[in-house]
Amino acid sequence: FLPDERELIQKRSRRRKRFLAIGALVLVMITAGSIAFDTINSRRHASERKLMRERMARRELNLLADGLERFRADLGRYPNDEEGLTALTRKTAASKFAEGGGPNYWTGPYVDGVYEVDPWGNDYVYRLTDGGERFELFSYGPGGEGGSGPRLQVTSSPSLFN
Repeated sequence: FLPDERELIQKRSRRRKRFLAIGALVLVMITAGSIAFDTINSRRHASERKLMRERMARRELNLLADGLERFRADLGRYPNDEEGLTALTRKTAASKFAEGGGPNYWTGPYVDGVYEVDPWGNDYVYRLTDGGERFELFSYGPGGEGGSGPRLQVTSSPSLFN
């Protein structure tokens, strides 16, 4: 070989190696960026789903609390533990005592739809307190009954009927 040709061949070889190294580096950077973007995007979607479920649970709790207040306005009491939240959508035996109308007459349904479980699949919890004068309505949240997550809660205000 001539020394000039050998030098040209070596330069072309080095140039090819540099292009391959730069191409591999660009490919690694694009792959890493794509993985990072996908991870960030999936975490954002997960947090949005979590917030949507929480908003839905709060909205349903407020609808149920409003229905309980309207039930009390019609019947002069909140549904007992036996009737539960079902009394907001179906007339129970205890609410049929005043069929003729008047101040103690069931005029429901007091909520549209049936809200028995929260967005995480757990039952809503309804309890009477203060001898039936107030209620406590809550969801255990995403952790369920034994979970350590936040509990979403609505309580009734002091009675205005006494």
